[in-house]
Amino acid sequence: VLYGLVHAESLAAVLPGLLRHSPRKAAKLIQFSRRVWNISGSDQNVLIEAGIQKIEEFFHASGMPTGLLGFSLHAVEVAKKVQENLSRRHARLGEYKDLTPENVAEILEHC
Repeated sequence: VLYGLVHAESLAAVLPGLLRHSPRKAAKLIQFSRRVWNISGSDQNVLIEAGIQKIEEFFHASGMPTGLLGFSLHAVEVAKKVQENLSRRHARLGEYKDLTPENVAEILEHC
């Protein structure tokens, strides 16, 4: 609740950047690209990026901006503030609890 974004807005702001930095999700993103968006091809990186771009297009079609700048937030400032908050709590995030505050900041800087 640091910036007053509702859940859908925070997803639009962060999800594409998070997915671009989630190598463990590669197989699922490829499957998603093929099954949901009917994207074909054999280059895994192209399939992943095409699927993420389709997610961004979906948000835009819904009238939702993507990325932190789309919500008038400066990525480096957000990253620093979030990293500080997570570090104070010694938090590790993610499905596998493998994202450190530094990892989260790096992801946010690219959102």
